[in-house]
Amino acid sequence: DYELGTGVGTLDLSRLDLAKGQTVATQADVGMGRLRVIVPADVTVKVSMDVGVGDIQLPGDDEKDVDVAPGKHKEVTLPPTTGGEDTGTLDLDLRVGFGQAEVSRATS
Repeated sequence: DYELGTGVGTLDLSRLDLAKGQTVATQADVGMGRLRVIVPADVTVKVSMDVGVGDIQLPGDDEKDVDVAPGKHKEVTLPPTTGGEDTGTLDLDLRVGFGQAEVSRATS
């Protein structure tokens, strides 16, 4: 579990090496600010995001399309972006009171 009261927090999980069939779960909370989580390209990512007031950004979203609104919640499953076999699953529970929650894929 990771927590940040205010500010910008980046959780870089890009080097996480999961075995096929392995699931790793983590939770990150930011009271006010921005939470960015970088995930590996070769894993399935299950994301549950809650933002009290703010914006949610996922891979493929236009970075300039910021839609600030109250009570945002999103649950998605992102498939691996690599052409190879899925090596495991990353289960993320992300919460931001006021600000932005973002999930992005690592680049090679």
